Amino acid sequence: MTALSDWLQRLETLHPAPMALGLDRLSPVFQKLNPDLSAAKVITVAGTNGKGSVVELLQNLLLSAGHRVGLYTSPHLLRYNERVRVNGVELDDETIIAGLEAVERCRSDIALTYFEFSTLAALYNFAQAKLDYVILEVGLGGRLDAVNIVDPDLCVLTSVALDHEAWLGNDREQIGAEKAGIFRPGVPVVCGDSEPPESVLNRVKELACPYYHCGEDFALQQSENGGALWWGRSRGGSRREVHYKGPLHLLPVNIACALQAYWLLKDDAPPDWSALSSTVPGRQEHLNFEGIDIILDVAHNPAASEALARHLQQLPPVERCCALFRVMADKEIDGMV
Repeated sequence: MTALSDWLQRLETLHPAPMALGLDRLSPVFQKLNPDLSAAKVITVAGTNGKGSVVELLQNLLLSAGHRVGLYTSPHLLRYNERVRVNGVELDDETIIAGLEAVERCRSDIALTYFEFSTLAALYNFAQAKLDYVILEVGLGGRLDAVNIVDPDLCVLTSVALDHEAWLGNDREQIGAEKAGIFRPGVPVVCGDSEPPESVLNRVKELACPYYHCGEDFALQQSENGGALWWGRSRGGSRREVHYKGPLHLLPVNIACALQAYWLLKDDAPPDWSALSSTVPGRQEHLNFEGIDIILDVAHNPAASEALARHLQQLPPVERCCALFRVMADKEIDGMV
């Protein structure tokens, strides 16, 4: 196969189910592939909502400091290449195919899902790129997600809400336990959930993880005349405080999490604060087509829908508004509406 489209079509046929959580099948392929990421610090980001915004912003902050950064995210909106980026640039088809071919050589007859195959290929690509930082966005849950095959140097948990209940559990305690599966002994945890489940806090205590909680250890407070004040903690525990005067396009809690994560990695202020004005496709994204204002948002559970509703309520009133809403059948549709 010479075209990326051919590869992607084939990946959809290798496993009988579109999704199969667990690391048992993945582990032997990962060990044989042996992607060497030892020179890079790995940041794993989990959460029901906010993951995409946090990983994008953290990438931009690290890039502004002159580092080589790899970012793995999912799903893609327009093209597969969005999932694997080095220094903010999507990898080309040829490089991505090289990663897929490497996984195929190590796979033997082990059936991998689309996401598992993609994750291993991305790790192979990152190992070839001589990176300073690798940012990995969890696909679903955490404990059994393919991304969790790699031990992180820093963990970020953005939020815990009801979603994917068939896979993760029917309440926040069960879901929190799955997401806390990315934690490692002694590895710092940045938590953006205002009231994390006891299952998350218990895991933090059990593993003796340095813990940074939004609202207690760090926060972002927007000012009425624009800009914001961020305060947080350094690795040594001392307070850090920064005023930012530019526009903010992402939710304050997600900006706060990314900044706290950056400060733990660098223990210094970002050299270019304009990264905080980042926008992320599909996250309360404002466009204009032939004079018509359009807002795109990937909200796919009640908690994300509430955030979108608050954003819409802050906008100036309009004479006429149309909404196009599409969602998978297993979602909490009534709650979202």
